[in-house]
Amino acid sequence: GKDGTILDLWWDELKERRTFSNVYLVTNADKYKYYERWATASDFPVENIINDGSTTYDGRIGAVSDFQLAIQTKDITGDVMVVSGDMLTNEDFEINGVKRFFDQHQNGDLLIYYDLKK
Repeated sequence: GKDGTILDLWWDELKERRTFSNVYLVTNADKYKYYERWATASDFPVENIINDGSTTYDGRIGAVSDFQLAIQTKDITGDVMVVSGDMLTNEDFEINGVKRFFDQHQNGDLLIYYDLKK
């Protein structure tokens, strides 16, 4: 909802604009149940929440391995946009602008980074 978490706000925007055909969320085992409940309450496909199996900070598998896990378990073969959790709180980040830029320059990979203010 409009007064919810930053994740709620993003999901509302993505649903409204229909920017992407599928959205996946990768999380650790400790947070999985939380995201599963959030998905049920937020009309997010529960099957698109991926549990990476990690249970401790030292046991985490990292963003690249999480990405590989999503690609493999969901058999993703098309274009992919990866957004880190840090970007969800950056008020200057506009996902639809990034998507438009990518759509206009499809002859390669696109990497965008933001220098986050401290």
